[in-house]
Amino acid sequence: MYKKSFFLEQYRKIYSIVIKDYSNLNPKEQGKVSNLLHNNLMKSIAQIILDENQPFENLILNNYCYILSILESRHKISPYIDIEFSRRIGELWENFCKVSLNNPYSKILPYNPPKISSFYDHLSNDLITSEESQNINSESRLEKNNLFLLLKDLLGDIDLKLDYNGIDNNEEVLGIDFKSGFGSNEKGNTQRILQVGKIYKYIAPNIDLKLVVRQDENNNYLKKIEMSGVWDVIKGKDAYAFLTSISGCDINLFVENHVNFEDDMESEIYVDLGLKIKNRDRYLKWS
Repeated sequence: MYKKSFFLEQYRKIYSIVIKDYSNLNPKEQGKVSNLLHNNLMKSIAQIILDENQPFENLILNNYCYILSILESRHKISPYIDIEFSRRIGELWENFCKVSLNNPYSKILPYNPPKISSFYDHLSNDLITSEESQNINSESRLEKNNLFLLLKDLLGDIDLKLDYNGIDNNEEVLGIDFKSGFGSNEKGNTQRILQVGKIYKYIAPNIDLKLVVRQDENNNYLKKIEMSGVWDVIKGKDAYAFLTSISGCDINLFVENHVNFEDDMESEIYVDLGLKIKNRDRYLKWS
């Protein structure tokens, strides 16, 4: 297995390239260049790992080092503020989880999610075109049609795409949404998660819906999702145990042995993040 130092050496060259070759750009544009170079290098290294049939842990380690470097580079170019850092950690943790599932040993395969049109087709059939509905009077049928149109207008073209849709060897369908944390300002997000979950359950009652949360914390919004009976909420170390159970790789062990932002990040960056980001340790504690 490669060492972190090997991967980090490759990624940390990018910041020097951006500063040297793109000094004429403003920080926002430099950040875009840095992201592009990081993404291209991450994909290139990942492909080499797969082509050479290297241990899958190298793929996860590559992704972790990519995350480290892209956080460092961005903060050097344009220091993070709280809301930006929170959002970025959420994106990167989601990507980290997806990498753990997309491997040759995974027990599930990607599965195309349904579209909202499927829900409307089911609803229309149940409300309007079913045999029972055809036997009611025209006034009642009109009421059902108006109800259908109202629900369609309220929901609109809601996106049913989850962070990961998969199917296992027994053809059981799994839907996963990843959340780095679930803060106290998640009212709108809670409503969407519950809406999407209920639509999935209506279309496919046997689907297994998982909300996988990095932080082992709770609040009223997350409790509402847990109590809904729609989603199975998995938090903290249990999240990695779940990923381990379906990925075919010991993600729990990898995180314990390799993920340590405090030790791995450039010390001056880690310290400065602590000065500028109120909950730095909360965001960077992944184990």
